[in-house]
Amino acid sequence: MVFKKSTGKRLVICLDGFKQGGTQQAILHLLPFFCASFDKVFLIILQEDSLDLMPSLHKNLEIKKFKSKKLLDLTITLKLFYFFRQEKPDVILISMFRSMVLTAICKNSASKLFWLEQNTYVDRKKWQWLSLQLLVKRVFKVICISNDVANFSRKYLSSPNKIVVIPNPIYISNTEVNFSKRDDDFIFIGRLVPQKNPELALQSFKSYQEFSKKDSKLHIVGDGELMQSLKQEARNLGISQDCKFYGFLPNTEVYDLLKRTKTLISTSVIEGLAMVRIEALANGNCIVTTNTGGTAQFFRLQANLGVFESEADPLVFARKMYDSLGDRYWNNKVIADRKSIALNFAPEEIASQFLHQFCS
Repeated sequence: MVFKKSTGKRLVICLDGFKQGGTQQAILHLLPFFCASFDKVFLIILQEDSLDLMPSLHKNLEIKKFKSKKLLDLTITLKLFYFFRQEKPDVILISMFRSMVLTAICKNSASKLFWLEQNTYVDRKKWQWLSLQLLVKRVFKVICISNDVANFSRKYLSSPNKIVVIPNPIYISNTEVNFSKRDDDFIFIGRLVPQKNPELALQSFKSYQEFSKKDSKLHIVGDGELMQSLKQEARNLGISQDCKFYGFLPNTEVYDLLKRTKTLISTSVIEGLAMVRIEALANGNCIVTTNTGGTAQFFRLQANLGVFESEADPLVFARKMYDSLGDRYWNNKVIADRKSIALNFAPEEIASQFLHQFCS
């Protein structure tokens, strides 16, 4: 698709923070196409952090960072109110609760406001949902990244006619994928927090080792509050010598690891749509995943290509990990078929869906 600049059109993107995360990665992928389509793009970050991701530079991109930590910070509220009236954006794209509330309050009436919902937010409090139910009246569309998130939002936002589904984009390498240089290894990628349930990854790998004779390793990419307890659990399970903890890695190094391993294990308790699963497919990997957001919509019918859905039981999960290493999933045709699934999530394809909604 050719992205043509709309004369005089202005876009504002506002997020609570811009550290490593699915929402932030999605915005990074979409920004070049948004900058190609709007005369001016503003990226507003409410809570600046030294670990913030760095967008690529564009002449018409302006980044504004604040140090706000409160939900209703009076100073920031007044600044946003003044900013929207001064800049008069045509489109405002928002994700995360605080940004959703502040922009709905502060936006000028002519701007089209889009909320981007990334997850089934089961931990939102009742008062938060009530706030969003009141403010959604000022929203043009609620963009959800999977059918699961859409169904959840219809239930709690009570605005079914405003909801559309657009998945997150991913980076897709043009390099060839192959299996000749891959080890019989597994990889877990994600924040080391309870939502991602990395303990299940360790326990399943332990069960796998008990019946498999393959010399497999488990590569754990990510950081978070559970890092030290996971390292201790690996020692307690007797698998620490076969587990490697990397912390956060640059995307290029993550993709290199994916190309050297065979199977991604995704163990989350809840997800909107775990994009790491799509990234794994784009790099030719098999997947063993729990049934979280997007599984039924995008993966359930792909078992013949090496995409396995599992209950959160270590032994069941381990059996499917073992099955994923089978020769039938590791010829060039099947690998190419896995990669083709990911093409539907290419940034230019997803950006075109966003722009269609912006112009509707």
